[in-house]
Amino acid sequence: AWEQFQKDGIKVELYTDWFDGSEHWKAFLRGDLRGDKTIVLMFSIDGAQLYRMKQSDCWIYIWILLDMAPELRYKDRHILIGGVIPGPNKPKNIESFVFPGFYHVAALMKEGLPIWDADLVRRYLADLFVAFLCADGPGMADLNGLVGHSGAQGCRLYCGMQSRLKPGTGIYYPVYHKPNEPYNIS
Repeated sequence: AWEQFQKDGIKVELYTDWFDGSEHWKAFLRGDLRGDKTIVLMFSIDGAQLYRMKQSDCWIYIWILLDMAPELRYKDRHILIGGVIPGPNKPKNIESFVFPGFYHVAALMKEGLPIWDADLVRRYLADLFVAFLCADGPGMADLNGLVGHSGAQGCRLYCGMQSRLKPGTGIYYPVYHKPNEPYNIS
């Protein structure tokens, strides 16, 4: 994909991974990424049920190294535990728990992460780049402060889609209206 990018600019014919996306290439052109000297991270958080027949007992957040091939990046050694938030209840102020991890990553983004390259027998400073913040629907609502998937304007990407109210309840759900007959599904 890099050779194609150099030849054609941001136009890429075949998207095989997120590295082929235009947002990644724009970040590279801005200087946010420095090729092989940048470690690209994804943050992910979710509740974990440790005991059967209970609600989530704790929340765990992780950092995933995206610089690996897709078949390798989700292996245990490339997933770094960021923190465990104790339960039994959902955290009321999730920012207070994830702040130390983000503060540390922000400091490394500013100062660089010292890396020893044993193959080349040299030390260099790697840049960190946080590409994604991921969570399920309720977790994302806690992270970004929006209403979540059950709100009247539940689209967390500001798409403008109005959710539909379930009759007799105060719950909204994000679906489109059913198309009128006849409709073609091909």
